[in-house]
Amino acid sequence: QCQEWWNYLIQIRHGEPYDFNPSQGRGADNMTGLELDERVPFDVLTRSRHDQEKLIRTAAQQLRLIQNTPNTKNAKFVLMMFIDDC
Repeated sequence: QCQEWWNYLIQIRHGEPYDFNPSQGRGADNMTGLELDERVPFDVLTRSRHDQEKLIRTAAQQLRLIQNTPNTKNAKFVLMMFIDDC
């Protein structure tokens, strides 16, 4: 399920951390994340923020469910990395 969340997060495309280094990678449309965000309507950014927050809450809830379950170290690690990347 985390893979599905990750794929959705990639589709959102907005609100990513910005590296102001001129060598920052560009996407298929030849724009950096900041350039994309500057050209997208505000309602799309708002929806992206809402969706990212929902993904974080869902992953955190899943992490709480397995917190005391034995043999879930890898799952906990993946969930924590996902939350961090959001």
